[in-house]
Amino acid sequence: MASSVVLMLVGAGRFLQRRVDDELAALGLTLRHLGALGHLSHRPDLSYSDLARRARITTQSMHATVRSLVVPSALGRVRSGPA
Repeated sequence: MASSVVLMLVGAGRFLQRRVDDELAALGLTLRHLGALGHLSHRPDLSYSDLARRARITTQSMHATVRSLVVPSALGRVRSGPA
């Protein structure tokens, strides 16, 4: 009985994950994009390293994530140092 409940929960989780992925894809986003945008909306001064730690991914992966957001203009470019 307990295993059937677990299987139903796993199935429901997979279904919801697909729905979220599909809805975000229609907007040109992924769940990783959404997470980065959420963190940046609260703390726009976060570094790639800070964002990566929060997402539990490498800094290089977060850099690629943020870079892919800049291209479609989800984020504006921000200078990281003096001009």
